[in-house]
Amino acid sequence: MKLTNQQIETLKGECPECKIQGTALHNFPCETCNNSGKSAIEIEKELVEKEILGVETQDGKFPYRTKIKIPKYKVGDEINGYYHFNSGIGRIIIKLKIISETEKHWRVMMI
Repeated sequence: MKLTNQQIETLKGECPECKIQGTALHNFPCETCNNSGKSAIEIEKELVEKEILGVETQDGKFPYRTKIKIPKYKVGDEINGYYHFNSGIGRIIIKLKIISETEKHWRVMMI
């Protein structure tokens, strides 16, 4: 998954919600960063196709196969992100952890 320079800079910072509250000790539950104090960003989910069998008929057969799209990763998984530098000559790999999800996006933070 390719990240932009702006996303990388955001990930390097502190959690904005924790900054607003004015505490780094996390005396309150912070849903934005899961009490880690690190900044998080939302990225689009990566989906993969999976073939499944259809509904079972009365005679016990599965006559139809169908393909569905499911998320490639789940909450708690560690994934690799990268961004290019020097006009695409090289790239830097960044470890990310998925901390929450919505229907179309994952919220990730740098580990």
